[in-house]
Amino acid sequence: MALKRNRVQTLGVADLDVLRENIERIGTAGYRVVSQIDDAIARIEDEVEKLDATTKGQQNDIDHKKADLNSLRREKEIPQN
Repeated sequence: MALKRNRVQTLGVADLDVLRENIERIGTAGYRVVSQIDDAIARIEDEVEKLDATTKGQQNDIDHKKADLNSLRREKEIPQN
């Protein structure tokens, strides 16, 4: 433990400036990564919304086709005079 204290105490102003620059660089890089992830999530959410709308539209189409088929089946069962 004493060695670590001595090392910290022997850091000069120039060393602290280098450490600050490194920390700032790491922080900036981290911010960029998080920003890119946030952008990717926003794009995925947009695509999911589009897919959801498409799926609902297709389900409506399927429901209409089923109704048409049921109507045709009923017409077929009723004899026409």
